[in-house]
Amino acid sequence: MNKLRLLIIGFFVLLLFLLVSAWFLFQKSPEQEGGQVTPAVLTPTPSRDEYFVVSTTPVDNATDVPLNQAITVVFNKPLPRDAVKFDIFPETEVSVSMTGTVLTATPATPLQPGTSYRYGITYDESLGIVQSLFQFTALGPTPTSPPDTRDVKLLEEIERDNLEHYPDIYLANKTPYATDIFAITSYYVEAEGGVPGHDAFLIEVLKENDYATVTDEQRARAKADAEAWMRSIGLTDAQIQQLEIEIVN
Repeated sequence: MNKLRLLIIGFFVLLLFLLVSAWFLFQKSPEQEGGQVTPAVLTPTPSRDEYFVVSTTPVDNATDVPLNQAITVVFNKPLPRDAVKFDIFPETEVSVSMTGTVLTATPATPLQPGTSYRYGITYDESLGIVQSLFQFTALGPTPTSPPDTRDVKLLEEIERDNLEHYPDIYLANKTPYATDIFAITSYYVEAEGGVPGHDAFLIEVLKENDYATVTDEQRARAKADAEAWMRSIGLTDAQIQQLEIEIVN
């Protein structure tokens, strides 16, 4: 009799446990009232601080580039194809693809011999944020009358953006440049340790001949003249001080 009573009590205890568990299981949270809640998927908008160019092929300012050369741009991390805009001048028909961190622009026809090309990379076309402007020259003699089909307005926007946000790129696009006192050239420093790549500059003090000795006064004159030229093209003293510049004899 006692065993039967215990079995009955155990059965009701188990049934009560199941009912309470079911009640908690099927309770709806306030967010679920009125229908099923679908989690929002947020896609971050690329910005100039999040993405940058690590390397390009051809390298910036390259010469004698093969006429069948495809252009590749390597970013620091993957981003969707529709977040990147590619423009090239003179206007050239290209097919653009994006695989991981690599953007590839393949010309539909061979490049024009001896022609200088400039191309711009823009993040998020709707924002119009310009990241970089690169250039190269195709293999062959310089055309006597190269076609001028560039979008001048876009080029001007790129130049203004570089002047404001990327003074190293802006100045690199103005080099090489020389007077009878100095000559300035640029070279690209690859990204390292998470730090974006940037353009650096060499200011050469011009001498009367290879045997002449450069004095401190000549070095100071070359530096002052070079900085005066930089200011004449729009750079501020603060921007000039931030540039990586080396004076060589």
